[in-house]
Amino acid sequence: MITPDQLSLRAHDWFLRTELRGYAHDLLLSKRARERGIFSPKLIRRLLKGQMPKNAIGQNRSGEMLWMIMAVELWHQVFIDQRGLL
Repeated sequence: MITPDQLSLRAHDWFLRTELRGYAHDLLLSKRARERGIFSPKLIRRLLKGQMPKNAIGQNRSGEMLWMIMAVELWHQVFIDQRGLL
């Protein structure tokens, strides 16, 4: 039986194996995101490879971390940069 927590984790990891991975790459490693300086490009590259940060302990949650980082970047684009989503 799959619990809701497991389903959520699988959904976050699923997008790493689809075309959304490319979107995450383009979004999080864009010039503007790098200039913003909130997240390390080295960390983003590790997460895009499905690797956790070196000091992480426990289950691999790289997909979930990317999902949250994407939300932060999109929020900045919409509300700070005043850009639309499309």
